[in-house]
Amino acid sequence: MDAKSESDVSEAIENLVKNRLVIVIAHRFSTIQNATKIIVLNNKKVEAIGAPHILAKKPGIYSELLKYQIKGNKKLLKKFELY
Repeated sequence: MDAKSESDVSEAIENLVKNRLVIVIAHRFSTIQNATKIIVLNNKKVEAIGAPHILAKKPGIYSELLKYQIKGNKKLLKKFELY
């Protein structure tokens, strides 16, 4: 799915899930950017549970993968002279 379509779908889902419990299984941070609680699974085990902003600051696979994504995004923006 292209970025524009993904944004449109995300916006539609946001409207559908208001005031509801929703379980999302995702590999991309953009998919879970509005989550209030994250459960990180690693090798079939729960590695961490918490709010995204808390998990981003704690050592672990969540913060590690987030840093890789941010690094990749910065590299892409720099390549196109947007950062």
